[in-house]
Amino acid sequence: MPITLEYPDGKNLGVTKAKVKVEAKFKFSVPLSFTTFIDFIDDEGKKFQIPISGTTDNSIFTNF
Repeated sequence: MPITLEYPDGKNLGVTKAKVKVEAKFKFSVPLSFTTFIDFIDDEGKKFQIPISGTTDNSIFTNF
């Protein structure tokens, strides 16, 4: 499953920026539902796992 992650406000955290907005995008040629995990790893090697779910039914009505 190809999932693309985009960071509209940038990837870096700091003293003045405590959150990072992440958009997970995918497309698939057949109807599909899934749940998976995205792993984020910090500079110290700590892993943070966030579950995501997605659904596509490839209907023209859901594209609007």
